Amino acid sequence: MVGAMKALWLVVLVSCWVVAAPKRTVLHAARAVLPESGKVISPAWLSIENHRIASLSSTQPEGEVTELGEVTLVPGFIDAHSHLLYVEAATADAMVGEATSLDETDRALRAVMLGKQALRAGFTTVRDLGNSGRSGDVGLRRAIAAGWVEGPRVLASTRALAPPMGQFYRLAPQHLALAEQEYAVVRTPEQATAAVVDALAEGADCIKVIVDAGRNREVDAATLAAIVTRAHQAKVKVAAHATTSEAAQRAVAAGVDSIEHGYELNDATLAQMAKKNIALVPTDYPIAFYEAFSANEPPEAQAAARAQFAVFRATSKRRLQRAVKAKVPIVYGSDAYMKTALGDRGREMQWVFEAYAEAGMSSLEILRALTSTAARQLGIDGASLAAGERADIVALEGDPTKDVKSLSRVKAVFKNGERVSND
Repeated sequence: MVGAMKALWLVVLVSCWVVAAPKRTVLHAARAVLPESGKVISPAWLSIENHRIASLSSTQPEGEVTELGEVTLVPGFIDAHSHLLYVEAATADAMVGEATSLDETDRALRAVMLGKQALRAGFTTVRDLGNSGRSGDVGLRRAIAAGWVEGPRVLASTRALAPPMGQFYRLAPQHLALAEQEYAVVRTPEQATAAVVDALAEGADCIKVIVDAGRNREVDAATLAAIVTRAHQAKVKVAAHATTSEAAQRAVAAGVDSIEHGYELNDATLAQMAKKNIALVPTDYPIAFYEAFSANEPPEAQAAARAQFAVFRATSKRRLQRAVKAKVPIVYGSDAYMKTALGDRGREMQWVFEAYAEAGMSSLEILRALTSTAARQLGIDGASLAAGERADIVALEGDPTKDVKSLSRVKAVFKNGERVSND
């Protein structure tokens, strides 16, 4: 009788184990690309279990198969410079209009829409770098993580640390409070240290600093050093908006983790970035984007706008070429925030692929900037197809190792192993 009871309990335990066994989903595709090595696995059978990648091979494992057809599997894309809570028209005072015409609820609801567009374009993770009001990006991150809304994983920065008036073009004295809504204004090392502490308390995953805001408004070397010191004590990375050569040099000397934009980087600063493993996040767009954008200007100003954009584009292209040659880590960033007729936010984020290709980056180099290099420089996982990694996966039409346009032909997106709806 005792033996029979033991046998019965064994059956019950085994049954419970079978019921509790995690579901395994298997994605079947024509091929998969491992960005870091460039290896192509064909055919590709990728299994997912408990929201993680269980295996990737050219032979079929056990599990419920999802047939994806003639597509290429790659890790989910990372945009290291996004602004999901911000949309700007092409006017000098657009930031004032954004800050005064919409309340926090308006911006949050619009951000949900923009986040969905980004996710469906293949971006499963974004680093949101400011212009989100008072910690709107933290709220968006929480809502997405809790499953209340659909969107990419968000790394929040809260308000960017900035010189007086932030990036507002101009503000009358009675309206300076608008700057405090969007920026943590820092004038001294002591204020900078306090601002970093406040940002961390509000939930920042990273710190952004506006090193040069134009019109002779800049963060000095001592204040930059204080920002980096306090952030690194908390093991948080610092992204530095630096457009001029002098600002970038100052930020690199302070030990920031990435230079955002860096349009005027010189070779000496690029060499220091390579030596210190400081990433460049080139927020570049192809000439076709700028030509289309110049159509927003009055007819009499369009020719001058096209000429100005052409000079700017040529300069930024040469800067990226020199950065690649200097072996600076290149991390993908779109800085998408413009209101245009060239597609939704997800499509705007994809335009940058073509700019990198115009500068001579190969499709595989661009894919690395979008995935493995971005993850390594940002200190996150989920940008590999290796077993144990988070199952953030994009299925692309065509072969992205041969055709950069394939990166924009997204057929399916999986975040945490769950297929993203196209509704």
